[in-house]
Amino acid sequence: MSHIVAALIVDSAGFDAAFLFLCGIALIAFLLYWIAMPETGPAKLISTLTTSMQDA
Repeated sequence: MSHIVAALIVDSAGFDAAFLFLCGIALIAFLLYWIAMPETGPAKLISTLTTSMQDA
């Protein structure tokens, strides 16, 4: 699907515009993933590990 959109943008605005458009879409996807993905470990375990790393 992105190929079709990029081809339409290339035809109307050029390769640079298509590249920047797809970069923007990728950035939005990354930010949504970063915000929506919960932490994988329990908070207590993470704080214990970081404390023990600082003590070493």
